[in-house]
Amino acid sequence: MTETATCQNCGASIDRADNFCPECGLRAAHQPDAISGISASTSTPREGKSLFIQGFPWIFGIVQVIFLGWLLLSKNYADKSCSYGEDCARMSSGALFIIVALWVIVDAILVAVYLHRKKARSSANTANPRWIVNRYFSAIKAHDHTRAWQLGGKNLMGDSYDSYADALSKVSDLTVTIYSIDGDEVTLRYDARLTDGAHQKFAGTYVVRDGAIVEARPATE
Repeated sequence: MTETATCQNCGASIDRADNFCPECGLRAAHQPDAISGISASTSTPREGKSLFIQGFPWIFGIVQVIFLGWLLLSKNYADKSCSYGEDCARMSSGALFIIVALWVIVDAILVAVYLHRKKARSSANTANPRWIVNRYFSAIKAHDHTRAWQLGGKNLMGDSYDSYADALSKVSDLTVTIYSIDGDEVTLRYDARLTDGAHQKFAGTYVVRDGAIVEARPATE
């Protein structure tokens, strides 16, 4: 049987022999497993972000600083008078105003595109059942109890948050295998090793709706 992994970017299934994701084209070599000890048949992707979304805030900020520096120098130069009747090629205040106005318009367009793409990527992730389940187990592995609670822990355990967090704090290792995705149902199994050496296991289906796990259905023999 061909071993598969999960694309970090789009959640598609990738054969281990493939070099690129068949859906989004992300190079398979850039997709290490995020959970230690996780089965080869699945991996837990990081929150998928394009290079544009990752780099835009930094590049945008640096460019703004450079532009403001140039603007201050240009304004000072435009305000100076030519001495001794020399022919100085000065930039007028009107020209500076036009340049600043165009710059503000371009900035507004770039920020709007960035926010739109960021929102679209976030919506795509939260609508992906595999992504939600993977993030849930990643939060457990990282002992991020609040995040795990929000991603479905509150629906899987009827106890209070404090009881849930206390239970998760006893998990020392976690192995998860996702077998299939059918609509909003994720078939999986996990083996959680507790700090006292005991194991807590589950095999069945998680149901994902509205960005969170809402139900766990144990497998029937």
